[in-house]
Amino acid sequence: NEYNPFNYTFYNMLDEQNVETPTCLRVVNRSSKIEKATDEGFCSICQDKIEKGQIIRKINCGHQFHWECCDKWLETKNKCPTCRFEI
Repeated sequence: NEYNPFNYTFYNMLDEQNVETPTCLRVVNRSSKIEKATDEGFCSICQDKIEKGQIIRKINCGHQFHWECCDKWLETKNKCPTCRFEI
């Protein structure tokens, strides 16, 4: 089953049952946006290069990450991995 950034809910996978974490899709969408990278960059989560044209998640603090990396990060945390801006 392929991950779709436009249709997901965050769950705590440590429990047998699905328990929502404090970060919800509505908050993430208000605090960030998904777009195509216009320049090359660096994803501080996976430590890999962001290529021009790749899909990224840009947080309102200005930092950008691969959308897959950022969304995985936000499943358990509610702060920017670079500056700790609260989502």
